[in-house]
Amino acid sequence: MFKVVFVDDEFLIVEGLKKIINWEEFNISVAGTASNAHEGIELVQSTNPDILITDIKMKGADGLEMLSKLKAIGYSGYIIILSGYQEFEYAQKAIENGVYRYLLKPIDIPVLTNIISDISAKLSTQKSKPEHYSSELDKAVAYIESHFNEDIALNKLAEMFHFEISHFSRSLKKRFGMTYTDYIIGLRINMAKEYLIKTNYSIETIATIVGYKDDKYFRETFKKYANVSPAKYRKEGLELNEQQRD
Repeated sequence: MFKVVFVDDEFLIVEGLKKIINWEEFNISVAGTASNAHEGIELVQSTNPDILITDIKMKGADGLEMLSKLKAIGYSGYIIILSGYQEFEYAQKAIENGVYRYLLKPIDIPVLTNIISDISAKLSTQKSKPEHYSSELDKAVAYIESHFNEDIALNKLAEMFHFEISHFSRSLKKRFGMTYTDYIIGLRINMAKEYLIKTNYSIETIATIVGYKDDKYFRETFKKYANVSPAKYRKEGLELNEQQRD
């Protein structure tokens, strides 16, 4: 089974997370809990979990400091932040530390459940690959899918995984069925769609979360690929949700 750990100083939230999601359904077991950043680092080092769910504000060192230290020692699991803080600064620092999702409290359980389901599917796919799955190309693809909201120049990526650039570009195009650039944009736009519907973050904040420093360029790119502006996509999505509730 895959493993998840929780790091949060709110006991009731941790206990709720352990019980409210049927972890076994997703082939996941709870490997441990911690109530502060120091304990969290020790817990991750001892259990090497596939998923880490943590708060930001805790007594002593905060969650972002913990994530920075975990990143420095090579932890590469899926990280989900559950926070009562919507400020742009927190979301930006979370991105820098490789966070997979940043969710606001109170927790939307269906949203979190969908994220866990998605992660479980990704982990299962990776595990089901034969031994040669650990080839450099597969490692590169896994890295891209975990870091697509960062600035990853193709030449730097090729260097990181020991490829000649033109061969690497052709290999990725064959794997994705499209160019590297279009694949990255697709991943970013799909994540942006989730945030537009499921959060009340500003469009500027969402642009940064998914990897765009210039929100004007993000708006133009979103409209080009989604055939609608981010604002209209949010409006129509929320109206559809309201209709479905009626």
